[in-house]
Amino acid sequence: MKQHILSTLKQLTKHKRLLWLLVVVVVFGLAATIFVGLTIESSELRIITHYTAYGSTHFYRDQWTYLIAFAVFIVTTVALGVGVALKLLRQDREPLALLYGWVSIGLIALTLVTYIHLVRFM
Repeated sequence: MKQHILSTLKQLTKHKRLLWLLVVVVVFGLAATIFVGLTIESSELRIITHYTAYGSTHFYRDQWTYLIAFAVFIVTTVALGVGVALKLLRQDREPLALLYGWVSIGLIALTLVTYIHLVRFM
């Protein structure tokens, strides 16, 4: 296991674009997690959390603690994004690993947009 990790990291140092992309994913994810963590405020107001596929009038409301799930989701996205990209690099699929890194950045950005939209209406 240790040998696999070391060989993957050696291979990553040869692919500078992927290395910098994964650094951006980690830094952006860390900044987004800190932002979400610092802007969560306790409140008695309930926020919209889910809606059903049966119509737009069926909204569910939940406590403010639901917002913590956004931080957990960002951390999970970063961990899986880096892990899958390294696994793809190990299989000599650098273009697909680059694409997965960009998709991870987009997913984190969409999570931030959704979070900001929810917090604005609280």
